[in-house]
Amino acid sequence: MSNITVDQIAIVDQKAMIIPKDDSFKVSSFKDAERMLADSDELAFVYVVENEGSFYQVRLPEMFWPILEEIYEHHYPVYLGKEELLLDSFQDEMEYLLDNIPDNNNYGSEMADAVVKHFLERK
Repeated sequence: MSNITVDQIAIVDQKAMIIPKDDSFKVSSFKDAERMLADSDELAFVYVVENEGSFYQVRLPEMFWPILEEIYEHHYPVYLGKEELLLDSFQDEMEYLLDNIPDNNNYGSEMADAVVKHFLERK
């Protein structure tokens, strides 16, 4: 699985846009694989997209979690690129991980603590 490095995440007109660092990607040729994983070793959420039968990881490290928390809280639609590919399952996948990571030893205490700190402490 190849990585798509994220340059920035922006909220514009109540829409979230995950902007890849490498602008040579033709985001319009990708499909939403509708799943998100957690990388406990790197403290990152990983949204999976597909292109011509190959899977790509859109890696969302902890430095982006404050804006992800805002996106999740406000239920903004999330796009890869500038409104090029709607990630339909982003909110549902975030909810699943946020419900399952805290107090789950499979993710490790560092990941669980970081999720609580960024997403759950203020609730």
